[in-house]
Amino acid sequence: MGGLGNQMFQYSLGKNLSIKNNTVLKIDKSWFDQESNQFRKYELDIFAISAASASPQEISTLKYKRGIRGRLKKITDRYRPYYRRSWVKQQGMYFDLNILKAGDNSYIDGYWQSEKYFKEIKNELLEEFRLTGELDEANRQMLDKIFKVNSAGIHIRRGDYVKNKKTNEFHGTCSIDYYNEAVRIINNEISQVHWFVFSDEINWAKINLKLPGETTFVDINNDKNYGDLILMSKCKHQIIANSSFSWWAAWLNNYKQKIVIAPRKWFNLEPENFKIEDLIPDSWKKI
Repeated sequence: MGGLGNQMFQYSLGKNLSIKNNTVLKIDKSWFDQESNQFRKYELDIFAISAASASPQEISTLKYKRGIRGRLKKITDRYRPYYRRSWVKQQGMYFDLNILKAGDNSYIDGYWQSEKYFKEIKNELLEEFRLTGELDEANRQMLDKIFKVNSAGIHIRRGDYVKNKKTNEFHGTCSIDYYNEAVRIINNEISQVHWFVFSDEINWAKINLKLPGETTFVDINNDKNYGDLILMSKCKHQIIANSSFSWWAAWLNNYKQKIVIAPRKWFNLEPENFKIEDLIPDSWKKI
């Protein structure tokens, strides 16, 4: 469920659990078929992932919806810890070590936004989160430009964070002050920075973001946001938004001396059970 970044979080936990249990990982794509979710689509098929698709029968059995097996699972699960049940639901927006004890034939339901769920299999994930196809010519040229300079990617997330009232109230957006301070930090540590700006409202970024030094506003991936994800991940340094999309761009960045700056305030209305230290890796700077 959710956008590409959220799908990558969910896949990563599932992949780790499948390795721990020496079993097959299958994906439930039915959320994207619901009429209320038409603005989102399943996007993991752009990557070289190894999961199969779960059948409706497999899903409904584990979620207690089908036949005698489903009803029996629901009854027996009442006496098991939540992480040992057939339908394992996320308890809160923090890292829960117990989830890594989930067994085979489990339906894992949640967002799982912490690298602590899958940090131990980073190499496997870097291998699987590779594009199955080739970047187009415009992206290849941009990638070549990124490789030749001291590149720093900046992600500005607006879109539904601004236009949807409920989403805006919950998530909010990172302020210009946040970006100005993040730019100042990187500029003080890195010489001759070339800024690459990515946004779902690139014209807003051009008007409102004033950067020192060379700047490229990347506007070549309007219909394929995965292109921006790949380009951002190849920048040497990142300033991310309160967005799982740019979180993943920073996490996929393999540059050993990278500087990643993230917002300390991730939600406008922060959930009671949210822990920023579980979401943001220790090596990233929070401001």
